[in-house]
Amino acid sequence: MNLQLQNDATLITVAEEISRQMAVASLRDGSVFIRTPICYPSGTSVVIQIDGSKDHYFVSDIGLGHQEALMVNASPSYCKIARHLSQDTGVSFDNRSFFVAQSTRSDLPSVVSAVANLSLRAVIQTLIRLEEKKSDLEKTLLIHRLEDIFGRDRVSKDVSIFGASHLEWEVAARVSCDRIVSIFDHVKLHKTSVVSAVAKFHDIARLPDPPKRIVTVTDKASMADYLSLLSQAASVISLSEASDEVVRKLAA
Repeated sequence: MNLQLQNDATLITVAEEISRQMAVASLRDGSVFIRTPICYPSGTSVVIQIDGSKDHYFVSDIGLGHQEALMVNASPSYCKIARHLSQDTGVSFDNRSFFVAQSTRSDLPSVVSAVANLSLRAVIQTLIRLEEKKSDLEKTLLIHRLEDIFGRDRVSKDVSIFGASHLEWEVAARVSCDRIVSIFDHVKLHKTSVVSAVAKFHDIARLPDPPKRIVTVTDKASMADYLSLLSQAASVISLSEASDEVVRKLAA
């Protein structure tokens, strides 16, 4: 065997070893459980159960995706998303588990992959929706707080403003007080949210007469390195910790 063939053989051996370690099958109570190489955001592996014999197999995610949703109190949202995702896929959902009631042996690899991926997608979309709801709630709380401090007639919500680059940006609120304008926006502990806010407020800061710029966060300590980045573009406060006087001074 020449060197190239030896290298190819070694590479194939390595690949086979890796593939065997990526998915692990175990037998328990007459059912086979496959721990797949894909994981839910929590880090838990997606596990698929297979039952049956000959050419009639039942494949299920045994409700593990639903269990992930239960841990964040998002079962109703998960079930709604799961039902939508399973439409026209050949995979069913029974308000707990994704499953295929009858699969042939030759179809098992694709069926297992489909069930596992649907379970993962449903969990990811549920968490995204949960974050969106949380963000909507935090924005609502921000608006109410500003209305309490400055008066409802001085606060406008969901405002569009053009920056120096002529790009149009959306901010959660604008406060007009004694001919001084300030804008507020809430930023989540997420890279995309932080980067978007920094770009937005830097562009607005370059206007000839820019408004005061205030970013609210849930917890300043948890923002870590993001905090210094945000502070370059706007004043940063934790709305739950900042006093009314602090908010007034930043907007004045």
